[in-house]
Amino acid sequence: MPHGNFDSPMTISSSGDSVEACGPLIWDGATTITIEHVEIKQGSADAEKNPNLQNQAPQEEWMVQDVPCTGPGRFHDGSAKAEATVRVVLQNGTTTTEHWEEDVQLSH
Repeated sequence: MPHGNFDSPMTISSSGDSVEACGPLIWDGATTITIEHVEIKQGSADAEKNPNLQNQAPQEEWMVQDVPCTGPGRFHDGSAKAEATVRVVLQNGTTTTEHWEEDVQLSH
């Protein structure tokens, strides 16, 4: 079971050139959850960011603001694909990498 996922809907900027990515954290044996890479795709719009956002238990939510479009496409209200690469440190000191992928809704 992954240690988190994405909120839906996600908020897009008024110009459609960025999105706010966030979601719940599920600690289940973890002590640190680091969001290393976030990507949101919708048609020709593609936003990416490498925030290396470190979250400590018992924080309930993660958030990466202003994930910028990397090309000419713009986001609009509707469905999109959200992905994240996440590093998880477990209570026993083991580190694992997770790939979160989810269909989400985008909204202004």
